[in-house]
Amino acid sequence: MANQTLFTSHRGKRLPAVNTLNREGAGAYAYAPKHKLAQYAATGCLNNTFYATGEQQLATILALTRQIEPEFVAKTAIYARQVGKMKDMPALLLSRCLRGAFIA
Repeated sequence: MANQTLFTSHRGKRLPAVNTLNREGAGAYAYAPKHKLAQYAATGCLNNTFYATGEQQLATILALTRQIEPEFVAKTAIYARQVGKMKDMPALLLSRCLRGAFIA
């Protein structure tokens, strides 16, 4: 049986309502575009995964970069390279910045 004193902080508190569905159809929380790009930059591999193909990931990232100002995209690329040790993702993000108007 679970130790009741460890989980008392959540007793009686309600979690916020879900506002979207995940790929499996379960309730989830939608991220803002900046948050979503940051997650892709830190964890995305631009390769096939269980949930998405490399092409789907690329399309998502390209769409996100159209919604976010270039300065944030550039800072995200630097963070992904320096902290996340990513290689392809920072190159992709910076190429989007260098195009200026984020042309598809």
